Amino acid sequence: MKKDLVQLVYSIFVLVVSCAAEELLPPVFGVGVPVLLSASVYFALNRTPVVGLLFALAAGAAEDSLSSLPLAASLSCFVVACALLRGLKLHFALAVFAYPLYQLWIWAWLGSAMQGRILVRILAAFPVGVVTSVAVWALLRWLDGKAAVDEK
Repeated sequence: MKKDLVQLVYSIFVLVVSCAAEELLPPVFGVGVPVLLSASVYFALNRTPVVGLLFALAAGAAEDSLSSLPLAASLSCFVVACALLRGLKLHFALAVFAYPLYQLWIWAWLGSAMQGRILVRILAAFPVGVVTSVAVWALLRWLDGKAAVDEK
């Protein structure tokens, strides 16, 4: 019971801080910093399937709100990415491709609103996604230990 409460409070804290980071960090090479997506992938691969799915749902809804995207554009991508990574038991090394694929997903939703810059966005998204994923994963792994999330 106590472990569940600690995980809930910790998850809400990570969600709020990730939202703040996404909003406050400037775009790099024309693409935003994918803190919410990186945190979602971390939760999908390091928590129970239910916790990972719920965090992906919350993070996707937050991303849609922050980015003024159509309802369920990011939410559906976050859930699909996390479910695939978890279901196929993929390693973190393959998770770094989530952000370029997310850019392609958003382009499929928005199409002409992106003004045909999809190739540039995908090429820019890869290094930004790799650096952000590594940083978020390292920070969350450290915070997991400090917050005693896995303690009974």
